[in-house]
Amino acid sequence: MNTRRKFLIQLAGGVGAASLLRAPAVASDGPAKVKESDPLAQALGYKHNTQDVDQEKYPRHDDSQICANCTLYTDPNAKEWGPCSSFGGRLVAEKGWCSAYARRA
Repeated sequence: MNTRRKFLIQLAGGVGAASLLRAPAVASDGPAKVKESDPLAQALGYKHNTQDVDQEKYPRHDDSQICANCTLYTDPNAKEWGPCSSFGGRLVAEKGWCSAYARRA
């Protein structure tokens, strides 16, 4: 086999392997739900229910602030759980909250 053909075959195999490595780790039914124990969730003070937020730690928090009315909740029509850009598109609770909250206009 000539070196050019060998190179192209190896390149194709390498690209295929690289795409498998870069594929997001998601369940077959879609993105995973963010857990409160997730390190990023803890860093952002994420809670599944806005009423569970530590008011002393986050004094600007208000119970009317929920993920469903945040600009980072990328599907405002999603019910119960929806994708959040702060968490790479993983799902957050509709009635959740984190310190990255920004009211939807």
